[in-house]
Amino acid sequence: MFADVAFWVMVIGGLVFSMGFGLCIHLVRGEVSNWSYRQAELTTWYIQSYVDGQLRRVEDVAYTFADDNIGHCLRDDSDGPVPITVTDKFWNLKEESIFYMLDEFLDANPQICGIALGLEPGVGSFDRGPYGFACYATNVSGNINHLRLGEVNDYRSKEWYRHACESLNSYWSLPFRETSMEKVVTCFSIPILSKDGTKAYGVLALDIDTEAFREKCVEIAPFPGAEICLIDREGRFISHKDESLLLTDASTTEKYAAVCKEVFSENGQELRQIDQDGTIFHITQIQRNGWKVCSEFSEEDVFGSVELMKHRIRLIAILSIIFMALTFLWLFRGLQKASMAKASIDSELNVASKIQMGLLKKEDKEVEDNKVTDIQAFIRPAKMVGGDLYDYCIKDGRLFFCIGDVSGKGVPASLFMSEVLALFRNETQHSATAASIVSSINSTLAIGNRQSMFCTFFAGILELETGHLDYCSAGHNAPVLAGRYLSAQPQLPLAVFDGIPFAGHEVNMAPGDFLVLYTDGISEAEDVDKKLFGDDRLLAAIEEATAMAGQTAAGVVDHLLKRVKEHTGAAEQNDDMTVLVVRYDKER
Repeated sequence: MFADVAFWVMVIGGLVFSMGFGLCIHLVRGEVSNWSYRQAELTTWYIQSYVDGQLRRVEDVAYTFADDNIGHCLRDDSDGPVPITVTDKFWNLKEESIFYMLDEFLDANPQICGIALGLEPGVGSFDRGPYGFACYATNVSGNINHLRLGEVNDYRSKEWYRHACESLNSYWSLPFRETSMEKVVTCFSIPILSKDGTKAYGVLALDIDTEAFREKCVEIAPFPGAEICLIDREGRFISHKDESLLLTDASTTEKYAAVCKEVFSENGQELRQIDQDGTIFHITQIQRNGWKVCSEFSEEDVFGSVELMKHRIRLIAILSIIFMALTFLWLFRGLQKASMAKASIDSELNVASKIQMGLLKKEDKEVEDNKVTDIQAFIRPAKMVGGDLYDYCIKDGRLFFCIGDVSGKGVPASLFMSEVLALFRNETQHSATAASIVSSINSTLAIGNRQSMFCTFFAGILELETGHLDYCSAGHNAPVLAGRYLSAQPQLPLAVFDGIPFAGHEVNMAPGDFLVLYTDGISEAEDVDKKLFGDDRLLAAIEEATAMAGQTAAGVVDHLLKRVKEHTGAAEQNDDMTVLVVRYDKER
């Protein structure tokens, strides 16, 4: 009897487990695969955005230097490169004065490792070498060195000089190995033109070290075996884990031969994915200088841990089936497993909730110590994790802040929320306006949005010195400023469509003004009769709170939440609630 029962317990248990185990491994592989592809895509876009941002900063400082010391940049409405027209004051400079200008520039811009100013023969009254007049200053580990290029080589035949003069427009050169600094650099050149813009007098050129790009590629790699490469427009490696391959043709390597043939003859910024012999490539282009960003990883990198887990689970399963057969407690064991699984899920959700709260706001000494603003935020998810978000930080005398509400609730919304939050924090590093922040985040989210999720979003930039507020709303509830709703052009939420324009708006905050931002979990809070809190009650509660003498941002949050609680009573919270209050008080 015992043997028969044990046999059937083992058979039935083995069949059930085998089916469940196979389905589990199949689902796990699918989820891991989707996650890995998404990670690779995000990594590729991040490196593209990072490198493009660094190149744009170099262009900006070059134009500023040219405007201040040489002439006028012929700017237009585009974001593309522009030349310089020289002014009369430049011709009165001496060589020592030029080197002094170059030295000051390198001291103020440590990301620039070299700056050169070369002129055509017969231009100006400067002393010349055998090949012409060209001052070159380099910054190597904080040591600034001078070189007169006209005394050592014909710099006019070099790509950085020749191409800028011939095209009469600024130009990013191909990366090259700078022997004096022992670095692989790329050069941004701006032609110096006559006043009518038809003749080149010379070139201003800035060198940047590409090592920072290589370090970022290593730092951001999503898997231990993954690699991110930068390849220039002629197909040469700029970043590769094997440094001996730097500036060599990528198509000569076995792994990249087929990839180069298929992709590197094309232009465009759109992300491409290529599967080649178990290796996955994600490739996109940096439009500013034609470089390619290539993320590659193998299926073994992704699924190796899954296979190991499969063997371990199989061993555990065999031992479990034998144990159940010997003890005749397989039913009770199943119930026990279900209970343990629920407890594990609850525990993991609790950890996820703590992680999410930690992501939303950590202690920020610069924000806490500033004497211009008083900031307070509150968030309460409807479930253990939610999709509401907020963030704020101070950079260069400006307060960047945002609030958003992801569609749906629970874990999917929280994952999408964390992605939006990470993109916002990245954009604060280089975006100048609220509209550009919203547009950039929307472009990244809309690409590959297979779950069709979206997020209402509001971003603002407050100048702490003047109280000027630049803001942009992507379908979010209108904030309240000084007792009235902020007006904004109606716009779609984030991640709905790529490429849609987002309009920015401006307003000035006076000392003592409160700006109150919230999600629809506040304005649409329901009582037991399903009656909404509503915009009128919301505005009245804010007016009551802000009218109190000596009121703080924390006091406004507390008063608003008190009014919402009085309205909802015993009704269950059905949506995430988030409030962010900013008090501006320059004179405090």
